[in-house]
Amino acid sequence: MPISRFALLPALVLIACDSPAAPAARKLRIPEYRADVGVVRTKTNVVFDIDASAENTCNGDVVTLEGKGHQVFTTIDTGDSIFVTVHSNLADVKGYGVPSGARYHLNNTQTERVVVVQGAEFTFEDTFQLNSELVSEGSEPNLILRLTQTVSIVDNEVTVTITKYSLECRV
Repeated sequence: MPISRFALLPALVLIACDSPAAPAARKLRIPEYRADVGVVRTKTNVVFDIDASAENTCNGDVVTLEGKGHQVFTTIDTGDSIFVTVHSNLADVKGYGVPSGARYHLNNTQTERVVVVQGAEFTFEDTFQLNSELVSEGSEPNLILRLTQTVSIVDNEVTVTITKYSLECRV
């Protein structure tokens, strides 16, 4: 399950690039929750193996990556609203690029916050932040990606808003 988020990212980036002028997001009314009454909190830590590949679009290298990932899931259920936060960290992921043969490491942090309000009007908001650096341990260029995206559903209308997107090559 955790790796599915990483597999979904390229599709999200392509969608964002294909339609960068998305409609303006409507701000959701996020209810407050009382910490003392009827609130169920759960926190789960997951450590998992990473076996993936990434393309360094700065030089055309395809990098085969292996290592460990870590995710922390926090859920707060108030009965009429659910708040979910997922923090992901891939700090120990390394691999080699083809055709250059360069050694790379991947610094990758992600935060996702989801709010679901159940009631007469169902609302959903998912904010996803990604900071990813594919760093060469030699002279090959580094690929730096920053992305913040919000998906909202209000009155059965889906809105996708990209508030931050940058993709750059650094030497």
